[in-house]
Amino acid sequence: MRLNRLFVASWLIALIVSATTLMWSCSHRVHDIDTLTVSIPPQKFLLDAIVGDKMKVNCLLGNGADPETYDPSMSHLINVEHSLIYFRVGSIGFEDAVIKRIKTSRPDLKIVDTSEGISFITGTHHGHDNDPHVWTSAVNARIMARNMYEAVAEADPSNAAYYKSNLDRLTARIDSIDSAIKTYIAAAPSSTFVIWHPSLSYFARDYGLTQIALGAEHKEASVNELRRQIETAKASDARVMFLQHETDNRQTSIVTAELGIPTAVINPIDYHWDEQMVSIGRSIAGLTDIK
Repeated sequence: MRLNRLFVASWLIALIVSATTLMWSCSHRVHDIDTLTVSIPPQKFLLDAIVGDKMKVNCLLGNGADPETYDPSMSHLINVEHSLIYFRVGSIGFEDAVIKRIKTSRPDLKIVDTSEGISFITGTHHGHDNDPHVWTSAVNARIMARNMYEAVAEADPSNAAYYKSNLDRLTARIDSIDSAIKTYIAAAPSSTFVIWHPSLSYFARDYGLTQIALGAEHKEASVNELRRQIETAKASDARVMFLQHETDNRQTSIVTAELGIPTAVINPIDYHWDEQMVSIGRSIAGLTDIK
C-alpha cells in the first residue's frame, strides 16, 4: 500500500514538472508562432522583413511615443517576458530599465544588441555616451538587419534559409534607398541642414552633411545659445529645417521665422523607416515634404 502511494506521488510530481515545462516552452508562442520583441518601430520594420510570417514581432514603443519619456507598461513588460528574443537598439535609456525589471522573472531571456558592430557618434546627447539614433543610417540599418538575422537563424535553424533570403531582399532594398538618397544629396543646394533635436547625426555622417541642432533635448535653449546657433545656421546657407512631429515649443516658431527657410516635419521613429529616409533626402534636396 505504501509503495502504491509512493508510486502515485512520484507520478503526480512528474506530471506537474512536465506540464510546467510545456507551459514555459509555449509561453513565447502565440497561436504556435514564436514572438519576438523590439524597442522601436524602425527595428520592427527591419525584423518584420526578415521573419515574414514565421514569427510575430512586438514593439515596445508606439509610433507616437517619445523614447526619452517612455515608461513601459505592465503589458509591455509581459510581452518582453514571453518573447523568444528581445532586440534592444543599444543606447536608448528605457531599455536598461526594461531589462533590469524583466531579468528577475525571465533570467534566461536572450537579449540581442542590434547596434553591435556600429561605429558610434559621441558628444551629441547629454547623458548618453553614444548618440542613440543609430537607425537613421542606411549603413547602420544593414548592420542591425544582419544582427537580427543571425539571432533568429540561430534560434530557428530549420528556417534559416528562409530568413537569409528575406535578409538579402531587405539588404537590396536598403541599398536602393541609399543610392536614391545619394542622388538627392548630390543635387542638394546646400550640404547643411538645421534640426531641433540632433536625431540625424548618423544620416549626416553617411552623406557628408552638416547637422546644426538648435534644441537642448526637450528643453528650451538659452537665449544666447539659441542666438549663436541661429547665426551659425545663417552663415552655413542651410536651406531646410527639420522638425520632429512631437516638437512643440515657442522657440521653434521664432527660429523658423528668423531663419526664413522652409521646414519639413519628420518622424525618425516611424515604422516606415524606408519612407522616412527617402523623405529626409528629398527634403534636403528641396524636392518635397517642405512647407
